[in-house]
Amino acid sequence: SHISSVTLIKGLNDDYDITILVNSKKTIIDLLNLHNLKYNYINYPSYNPTSIKIFLFFQIIFSFFKIIPFLIKIKPDYIHINDIRTLITWLPIIFFLKKKIIYHNRNPLPESKILFFFLKNIKVITTSNHLSKKIKIKTKMIYNPITISNLKSYSFIKNNIIKIGFFSNFSDKKKPDNFVKIASYLSAYNNCKFIMMGRYNKKEFEKITNIIKVFKLNKKILIKDFS
Repeated sequence: SHISSVTLIKGLNDDYDITILVNSKKTIIDLLNLHNLKYNYINYPSYNPTSIKIFLFFQIIFSFFKIIPFLIKIKPDYIHINDIRTLITWLPIIFFLKKKIIYHNRNPLPESKILFFFLKNIKVITTSNHLSKKIKIKTKMIYNPITISNLKSYSFIKNNIIKIGFFSNFSDKKKPDNFVKIASYLSAYNNCKFIMMGRYNKKEFEKITNIIKVFKLNKKILIKDFS
């Protein structure tokens, strides 16, 4: 989601005045710095599904008073929210400001009548048909963008070799093992090369490389990170 967020921001920067607000100094900060994108950092607590409900109530109230002065200052026409934790944390702010909200949904939402009530007044974008079907309101489906510079000069088929890529983090829910299985199947019938590019930790890297060895695709699949 960080990758597609930065791609979206860079795509809009020339025509719109973009203000970036983050509340985490994790991967997203490194990515924004890498692309020379300025951001505003406000430290406020986000929704946590494991939190006790009474704690969640006070977290949202605290976040409300931390974020409101910033929004009043910048006076946004649209607010783009990229994360379910941020969405739930901002629900009272959305209600209070009555701003136009675009929520980019990437994961299944928790079953909540209150949440779906608020979502009816929000423009919801999903990244797959599967997620669209999970939400019981009207949505717009847009796949996560990937930017390739000089696309016209980029060849997906060269010397009769087909190049196929996997672009994602290597967590189990992204099913990188399925990509390896597909690569094994395609390699039996076509002259293919594969690249797997994304974020991964040591455990995830070891797991996927072991699967690649099992299918004897060491020379067929190249692994690279997003850095």
